[in-house]
Amino acid sequence: MKKGDLVTWKWWGTNWQKEYRGIVIGSKLVKTDREKIVLYTVLDNLGSITELREDTPDLAKIEEL
Repeated sequence: MKKGDLVTWKWWGTNWQKEYRGIVIGSKLVKTDREKIVLYTVLDNLGSITELREDTPDLAKIEEL
């Protein structure tokens, strides 16, 4: 994914789930002792800035029509 892509993902709680949508406004590579991951900075549909790992379950690019 790259800057400007529209994405969707789900957030899970104990007895609920909510689907979010947003636009990628940036990304960065984060390195730990065990792994390298990409963090996407996303402006979500509620107006909040959220950071999502590239391996977030159900994270998907919304394809253009």
